[in-house]
Amino acid sequence: MARLMARIDADAWVLFVRPEGVEPGWERTGSWAAAAAIPGVRVLADVDGKTAQVFGAETSGHVVFYDATGALRFSGGITAARGHEGPSAGGDAILASMHGEERGPGCALTFGCPLLSPETSR
Repeated sequence: MARLMARIDADAWVLFVRPEGVEPGWERTGSWAAAAAIPGVRVLADVDGKTAQVFGAETSGHVVFYDATGALRFSGGITAARGHEGPSAGGDAILASMHGEERGPGCALTFGCPLLSPETSR
């Protein structure tokens, strides 16, 4: 996310799911601090994963990108593999869209952990 944000002029929100039944602040990990340190990023708690569900995110690391008109241009992952940094199909798709280009499908595999258990995603 940091590498991508350094190359684009956009607002970004990074959501951390706080599962039902855990104390407020549970989600404030080192990953929270790292995301909050990225210029242009706002970090928020997603209580019970309600917002993740609205956007169709089921896996950590899921990114959605909307253009200035509010049209969805990308949904998926921006890494080539779990925990990897560097070029990826997802990051390339977002960069291309920012420059008015369409480069292949507006989706890519998302590598991460499930955000919600099957019981909580109903």
